[in-house]
Amino acid sequence: MNMDGDLVIEGHLIVYYEHGSDQKLMVSRTDAVEVAAYYHSTRLGHSCHSCVDVVHVKGKASDVRGVFEQLQNMNNVDKVTFETAPMREEGCC
Repeated sequence: MNMDGDLVIEGHLIVYYEHGSDQKLMVSRTDAVEVAAYYHSTRLGHSCHSCVDVVHVKGKASDVRGVFEQLQNMNNVDKVTFETAPMREEGCC
């Protein structure tokens, strides 16, 4: 995530991890980063506990980067990616 820290960005944090039966990854809600949606899924029909969380976030790049780094440092996290939404100066979907 090589962008100006003050730039407001929006996109999806995608987190791949393995969890125990009582563990679920959560992205803390803060005043700095808005969480618009959160989706949790697990692999069905497998004995492993592989999960994917997709979190729709918006905030200053420096704050989103902080959440990204926090997730990378969590136990059992295999991979974290951030997919930036298209930046629009005007108009809306």
